[in-house]
Amino acid sequence: MMKSNVMENEVRDEAMERIFVEKEMEREVKWLLSIHADEGWYWTGTKTALAGLLYHVFSRGTLYDSSGRLLSFKSIVRQVFENLHLSVPKNPTSFALRAYICKGIKQLPLLESYRYAMFEKNCKNPLAVFLRQEK
Repeated sequence: MMKSNVMENEVRDEAMERIFVEKEMEREVKWLLSIHADEGWYWTGTKTALAGLLYHVFSRGTLYDSSGRLLSFKSIVRQVFENLHLSVPKNPTSFALRAYICKGIKQLPLLESYRYAMFEKNCKNPLAVFLRQEK
């Protein structure tokens, strides 16, 4: 009985962490959408990782424009990439899906990487590692 309770608590904790991470990822993507190129923010990570993050948050269906319509993935990528001084990929969806394909390299899934940074490394803002600001 005791072992069952421990396992249930671990599953519950992992589910709560996942919900928290999903909300944090969404918050950070909304911030990336709100900044402007003239603020001098630059992305220092891979474009594939950024596109993967954007696709993950887009797929949750929680990003809306000022009229209350869901943002398209293409518009999200265009806006964020331009805000961060990156060239916009011609086919953002296939570009983003590369983030989910390991290509023979042992990689953590995006959500797990975020969770690891936040809960194991105590990093409050995992995206900050990939951003720099120049004025």
